[in-house]
Amino acid sequence: MTEPARLRYICHAGEPYDRFALADWVAQQRAAGIAPDGPVTVTVEHPDREADGNCRWCGDSRNDEVRID
Repeated sequence: MTEPARLRYICHAGEPYDRFALADWVAQQRAAGIAPDGPVTVTVEHPDREADGNCRWCGDSRNDEVRID
């Protein structure tokens, strides 16, 4: 069995991370020729954190890996 392709999503003010919208984001990446068809693992990063450790843009407290089939 092959490993799923990997993408990286970086949360930012213009498009804060939304787990429920991530499949649509992957579909956009596929349409642009960036992501292949089939399973994809998306590493979500939150580079701009507040003093309490939560992301400034979406409020999540940790990076995440999400598999989109």
